[in-house]
Amino acid sequence: MFYILSKTLDVLVAPLTWAVVLALFALPFGRPERARKRAWLGASAVAILCAFSVEPVSNRLMLSVESSARQTYRPTIDYDVAIVLGGLIERRVFESHRDAMTYNESVERLLVAYDLFRSGRAHTLLLTSGGVEVDAMRAQLVRWGVPDSRIVLDRNAANTHDNAVNSARMVREHEWHSVVMITSRFHMQRARECFQAAGLPVDTLPVDPRTYDPRLQDSTWLPRASALETSTEALRELTGRLVYRIRGYSASVP
Repeated sequence: MFYILSKTLDVLVAPLTWAVVLALFALPFGRPERARKRAWLGASAVAILCAFSVEPVSNRLMLSVESSARQTYRPTIDYDVAIVLGGLIERRVFESHRDAMTYNESVERLLVAYDLFRSGRAHTLLLTSGGVEVDAMRAQLVRWGVPDSRIVLDRNAANTHDNAVNSARMVREHEWHSVVMITSRFHMQRARECFQAAGLPVDTLPVDPRTYDPRLQDSTWLPRASALETSTEALRELTGRLVYRIRGYSASVP
């Protein structure tokens, strides 16, 4: 039920959905005296679509999401385990083309985890996601030279709440003490709150920043599909944080 609700909310919080709904109400059907109202609805659809498709807006939205990410990783510590959250493989493409890895923007989660292991800063890597993705992540790490014995899998995580609950159980089972959790910067706040609620305080290593300082970098006001995608991802993450807190899946952290 929660999975269905989360996917429904994903659609409802997307600016493209808002624009499409308004555009449908603006179609030239119905009584002529409502033509002016339909024109306003059509103009609103265009305005919403354009507003969330420009870089200054999308970057500002994502900045508001990423600004809460805290890095507590200690480079002087050799961690018993580094927990790597999934969400870095394009599953539909991968399932159709098993002969090729198909990573998305979040692949830095795996790259950083590998670097921690290679440098001796993490003795074990715990991969938590769904079965197909976890197996693909493990296969990649093994190809890079990580011994299979140093990789632990959680194949049963459907969301961030599951990542935290399953990881907490496995950390207790293996009697690990020093733990660092790796995920994307925009996702770190929700992940950290979930791990806190699961009774597993962790050091955090946010990676994969997706914003830039507008004072240092130029922005374009031309609408772009990539900017719309960034805006949508930021809104989904903000909504996800709220829903998780209402459901009790996350706990407040300093």
